Amino acid sequence: MRYDTLIINGTAVIPALGEVKADIALAGGRIAALLSPGLPVEAAEVIDAAGKFILPGAIDPHVHMARTGAPYDEYETETRSAAIGGVTTYFNFLRRPRPLDESFREEVAAGEERAFVDFALHFGALTEQQVADLPYYVEQFGTTSFKYHLNYRFKKEPNHEGFRSTDDGLFYDLLCQAARLPGVTVSVHCETGEIPWRLEERVRASGAEGPAAWDAALRGLDVALIDRGDRELPIRADIVGKNIDVRDGQRVNVLLDESDGVDQVVLTNWQEKTRII
Repeated sequence: MRYDTLIINGTAVIPALGEVKADIALAGGRIAALLSPGLPVEAAEVIDAAGKFILPGAIDPHVHMARTGAPYDEYETETRSAAIGGVTTYFNFLRRPRPLDESFREEVAAGEERAFVDFALHFGALTEQQVADLPYYVEQFGTTSFKYHLNYRFKKEPNHEGFRSTDDGLFYDLLCQAARLPGVTVSVHCETGEIPWRLEERVRASGAEGPAAWDAALRGLDVALIDRGDRELPIRADIVGKNIDVRDGQRVNVLLDESDGVDQVVLTNWQEKTRII
């Protein structure tokens, strides 16, 4: 068999196997064979990868581009960068205030015309109509998961994307809809917007501006919820796994303490990894 491309003398990184010395044959844009090094085969193009690692294409499952729809220029610029960096597939979030079937067809057509790598779309469900249409999306497009944003609560409606605020009632209806559909998962962006709003107002009132003001607001939130001396603390998804400064600037790591139950967090010393509360 004659292949389109043959990559020789490289070290292939294969999941579950690790580093493997192998020649890689490509045909029709796909890996056609993993061959013993030096095995004589014919190919239209031969690439010498001596001294290099050959990795599988990476998959990025969480991408935001063309957030409001057309123009779709980012499908060209961002996927070109993705290909250069070794990302060969990505999942873009499809969030629109209008019905998603129209947006889906429009974005797929635009992406197929512009994208340098493979892509898929992850549906949001943020309006009454979209929640009601879940069974249609599953049947028509094979959708298996939907994203809900608890932080889509706005001081002024609609927001710049055309959305109105979500609420826990809509979230409940979404969960009920999804529970009726086998294999469907709801992914949730957990964030309480009202707390940052209050902190933002306090920082603005102090006269601070720019990145320093933003950092001060976030730091105040972290310290307010963690450095209280309490034994039981509420879990905040956006601080778990994050390094923050508390207790006179001591650097700590925020981890879940599974031994004590899901309602607690543990602060560990950043360098020594020792428990400090």
